[in-house]
Amino acid sequence: SDAVKEGQLLAEIDTPEIEQQLAQAKAQLAQADAALVQAKANKGYSKTTLERLTALAPKGVTSQQELEKAQAQSLVDDSSVEVAQANVEAQKANLGRIQQTLGFARVTAPFAGTINQRNIERGSLVSMSTPLFRLSQTDTVRVFIQIPQDVAPRVRLDAPAQVSVREFSGRTFEGKVARTAASLDATSRMMQTEIRVPNEKH
Repeated sequence: SDAVKEGQLLAEIDTPEIEQQLAQAKAQLAQADAALVQAKANKGYSKTTLERLTALAPKGVTSQQELEKAQAQSLVDDSSVEVAQANVEAQKANLGRIQQTLGFARVTAPFAGTINQRNIERGSLVSMSTPLFRLSQTDTVRVFIQIPQDVAPRVRLDAPAQVSVREFSGRTFEGKVARTAASLDATSRMMQTEIRVPNEKH
């Protein structure tokens, strides 16, 4: 068993498939960005053309048909910019999702404690359901006891409690009542109570 600190790196998982997805997502985002730049350029050109034809139409230099065509193209190009912008946002979201998934490749200790069990070795194939480690937090021991009905009304939070166990005969450990079920179990007529015992020496 090994003592570990909160946040300590326990394992790094190789994820070639996700890294490939990440590279592909970055390329797709670059394409979407380029498409947005192109759509904005087309929109600018359509707007300039429409403004020019709108000024020329009353003078008879251009036909009404050309003006209407320019108006329609301007509307299409406006919509194309909105579609391209939405595509950029979708690609950014996809990239963020993949980066977040890749973050799970680094397995860190969620709290300070002791590794009691290792279920993997270097080179092991792991999946989402593979338990990698069993980690115990033993600086405080949580003891659950059943309090009889006649004693239950006198139990109070933070009340001192003494715990003894068979493995340490003749010794008692000082703790405090941390929480109670606040009601009796209908079948056993007992109240579950949690006592926390400091265990700095583990």
